[in-house]
Amino acid sequence: WRRRKFWISATSLLIRLVKDSMENSIVEKCKELIVQATDEDVDFRKLGNDIASQNEILSQVLKRVNSIEFGLDHQVDDPSHATVILGQRRLAEVLENVIQVQERLAEDRSAGERVDMTSI
Repeated sequence: WRRRKFWISATSLLIRLVKDSMENSIVEKCKELIVQATDEDVDFRKLGNDIASQNEILSQVLKRVNSIEFGLDHQVDDPSHATVILGQRRLAEVLENVIQVQERLAEDRSAGERVDMTSI
């Protein structure tokens, strides 16, 4: 019984460490992308490819560009196209929002609370 309890505790700790590491990598990736997005000589194709490498970031970028705010008559699926439509300022805003969500998730997880992702 003690071994099983220890194994469950160790597994839970490992899962928490992996999740924390993933959140940190998303935050770090967002910070890198903000630097790229705000550069005068931004390469939107490279920026789109870098965004596509992180599903959490990509989903938020596509969600924003396909929102009613832009009034597009078609859905945008290409990350590079999405970055051009959003522009540097709005893209940086989306990335800042992703950072805030990740930080909130980390805070809530450390406080033992559950976050409702549907409200984000």
